[in-house]
Amino acid sequence: MNLSQVYTSHVKHNPINNFSSSFGGMPQIEKDPTIIKLEKDVMLQMQRLMPKEEIIQQPKTSVKTLSPEEALKELINLSKS
Repeated sequence: MNLSQVYTSHVKHNPINNFSSSFGGMPQIEKDPTIIKLEKDVMLQMQRLMPKEEIIQQPKTSVKTLSPEEALKELINLSKS
């Protein structure tokens, strides 16, 4: 008995294109409840361990648009000083 015969006799064949559903998409796959519980537990533990950080608003900066000539003049003045 060769490998292909073993495979065909022991593996159940279910082609993907033979399923049907009401919306024509892939079937819904549910996560294992123990994995869901683990995710929740890990997130809760991380929230307890990590303190909430205050969000500091950065002061608004103004951007000045320069022509190429003005930019070169400003660069020259900066390099001199």
